[in-house]
Amino acid sequence: MDLRKLFLLLTTGLVLTGCATDTTDAPEDTSSADVESVEEAEEITATIEIVIDGESLADLSKEVTVPEGTYLLDVMHEEYDVVDDGGFLSSIGGYEQDVAAERYWMYYTNDEMPSVGAAEYELEEGDQIEWRLEDSEF
Repeated sequence: MDLRKLFLLLTTGLVLTGCATDTTDAPEDTSSADVESVEEAEEITATIEIVIDGESLADLSKEVTVPEGTYLLDVMHEEYDVVDDGGFLSSIGGYEQDVAAERYWMYYTNDEMPSVGAAEYELEEGDQIEWRLEDSEF
């Protein structure tokens, strides 16, 4: 009789094991209630001001909202009519630099001249960018 009980237990165990649901390969439940929406990229806002002879050009100055990780030169191409020569802007909104007079477009972030060009400057939240057409100090 003990052998019968053992056989019955083994058979029941095998049947239950065979009927068990394996969830390791089962697809995930993707119902809208359970799935979070795709996380949007963080955005930042910066202000760009165009300055000639110490005066801001109100019609060209603007606030921009861009994805985090955006470079200043890319924003300038998207937001303005610009001409660049190897990453250096030579014209913004039709206002051209004057090489003969050594007047060039220079940019400042938060009243400081960055140590990298506009193609390498990654905008940060709240940046105050000024593009100034000014005499070269080189």
